[in-house]
Amino acid sequence: MARRVVGLDIGTSAVRAVELSVGGGRPVILAFGQVSLPRGAVVDGEVMERGTVTDALKRLWRQGRFHQSKVSVSIAGLRAITRDLDMPVVPDHEVDSAVRFQAGELLPFPVDQTILSSQVLGTFEGSDGQPKMHVLVAAAHEDLVGSIVGAILDAGLVPESVDLASSAIVRAVAGPRPAPDPEAVVSVGAGMTIVTVHRQGSPDFVRTIGQGGNAVTDAISSTLGVPQNDAEVLKRRIGEPFPNLAEVEAATHETLGVLVGEIRSSLDYYATLPGRRAVSHVLLTGGGSRLPSLRTRLESQVGVPVFDASPLSHLDLSRLDLDQSEIALLDTLMAVPVGSALPEIGHGVHKFNLLPPEVGRRVSERALRRRLVMAGLTAVAVMVLGSGLRAVEAHSAQSQANAIKLSNSELNVQITRYDDVIRTNLAIKSAGQKVLSAVGKEVSWTTVLDQLSRSIPADVYLTSFNGQVVQPGSAPPGTVQGPGSTSSSPSLPANGLPPPSAVLASVNVQGQGPAYGGGAQWITQMNSSPAFANTYITTISSGQGGSGASGQVSFSSTFSVTGAAHSTRFLQFQKEAG
Repeated sequence: MARRVVGLDIGTSAVRAVELSVGGGRPVILAFGQVSLPRGAVVDGEVMERGTVTDALKRLWRQGRFHQSKVSVSIAGLRAITRDLDMPVVPDHEVDSAVRFQAGELLPFPVDQTILSSQVLGTFEGSDGQPKMHVLVAAAHEDLVGSIVGAILDAGLVPESVDLASSAIVRAVAGPRPAPDPEAVVSVGAGMTIVTVHRQGSPDFVRTIGQGGNAVTDAISSTLGVPQNDAEVLKRRIGEPFPNLAEVEAATHETLGVLVGEIRSSLDYYATLPGRRAVSHVLLTGGGSRLPSLRTRLESQVGVPVFDASPLSHLDLSRLDLDQSEIALLDTLMAVPVGSALPEIGHGVHKFNLLPPEVGRRVSERALRRRLVMAGLTAVAVMVLGSGLRAVEAHSAQSQANAIKLSNSELNVQITRYDDVIRTNLAIKSAGQKVLSAVGKEVSWTTVLDQLSRSIPADVYLTSFNGQVVQPGSAPPGTVQGPGSTSSSPSLPANGLPPPSAVLASVNVQGQGPAYGGGAQWITQMNSSPAFANTYITTISSGQGGSGASGQVSFSSTFSVTGAAHSTRFLQFQKEAG
C-alpha cells in the first residue's frame, strides 16, 4: 500500500525537501521545494544559527505545500562517519549493544557522546571456524544530531528518523537494481564533498571532504577582491565572455585541482583495502557537480568513466509541471532528500536511525497523548449523546409539531412578502460580489513603494518605475520560471486574502549602481522582502566610470509583487457586506 514520506536535507547553502508516494510501484514525487540559507547558518553539517534554519524550514513547508509534518532527515559532516565491524553472531536485539561495546576502538570521538546505529550486512565463517557477521556501523556526535533535530522540532515538524547522507545518496542514484560492480558516487555540495563506494546498494566506503563549491567562490573572491555574492555570480558565468574571465578561470582551475586530487586519493585508498577492487565508474551529483570542467578533470585523474547521476530518473515525475531544463537543474540537487524518503534497497536491511532515544520517546508520548485525548473526548461525547438522546428526541418531536402548525398558519400570508425579499437579497448579493471581485486582487502600491524604499541598497538608485497588475491566468511579464519561482496568478481564497505566494503585479525598473556588487546586492535585498519575488536583472550596461570596480552600471530589472502587498479594501467591503 502506498504511503507518503517526506525526505529532508539541511545542507550548507539550503534546506530541501521532497514528498514521495512509496510502496505502490515506482515512487511518485508529490511535492518538493528548497529555501536558501545564508553563509554560516550550517557549517560542516552542524546547525550554527538555529533560529535561521528554523525560519527557513517553516518557510519551506509553507511554500512547498507538504501534507506531512513527519520527516526523515539525513545528515553529513566531519563528525558523522561509517565503520566496518566483524563480530561474533548475536541475536538481532543485542547487535547495537555489542557494537557499542566495541565502538571505542572504531570512533574518533568519545563513545558517551556518540549516537550509534548498525546494519547487519551478512554472515560468514571466521578463520577460527566460528560464524561471524559483517556489520556496518553509523556514528554521529550527539551535538551534530542535536542541532539538526532541534531545528526540526522548533519548526513544528516531527523527526521520524535520522540517516547518513552517504546512504541516502546511494539509495537515490543506484536505483532499485544497483550494478554488481563497485560504484563510486561523488556528491559535491556547497561546503562538503561526500565520496561513497557501494556494492549493490550497500555503502562499502565513505569519506567526507571538507571542501565544495564554496571553495571556488572564495578563491574568485580572494583573487579579484570582490564580495562573495559577486564571486558566486562570476562562478556561474564561467564559459561566457566577461571582464576578468582569465583570472576567474585561473582561480577556479587551482581550487578544482585540489578537490579532484582529494577525490582521486579517496578512490585510490579504497582500492588498496583488503577484499576491495577498483571502481568501475563514478557517478557525479550535488549542486557543486556543475562546476566547469569538474567532470572531465575528474575522469582524467581517476582513469574510469564519470557520469552525471540522475536521482529523478528512478521516479515518476508526472505530478510536476516542469520542463526538461528545470528537471535537469533539480536533478543535481535532490539526491539527499530523495534518498532520505526512499526505503532501503536490500531486503531485510533496515535504514540507519540516529534519532536520539529521548527524542523518539518524546515524539511517541506526544502522539500517544493526542490519541488518548481524542479517545476520551469521543467517549464523553458518546455518553452525553446516549443519555440525552431519548429526551432530545421527545422534545424535538413536540417542537416540530408545534412549528408545523405555526408555519401552516402563517405561510399563506407571507408568501408574497418573501418573494420580494428574496429578489432584493439576491440583487444585493450580486452587487456585493461585483464590488468584492473588483477589489479582491487590488495591489497596495503604497506598501510596494514603502517596501521598495526599505529594500533598495544604499548605493543603488532608480531612474524609472513601471508597475502592471497581473491578469488572472497569466504569468507576470518578464518572469523567468524556475523550480523555486513564484508564478501563480492571484486567485481569491475563501477568506478574501490572496496567499502570500500569489503574484499580484509585475514591476519594471531602471537603475544605476556600482559595477561590482550592485546587481547582486539589488537581487539579494529585493528577494529578502516578503512583498517581492522573482527579482531578475534583464539588461546591464556600463555607466559613468566604466565597468571597473569603482565604476557605475545602468541596469533594467523586473520583479513580482506578492500577496504580502495586497490591498485590504477587500476585507473592508466584505465586512460591510456582512
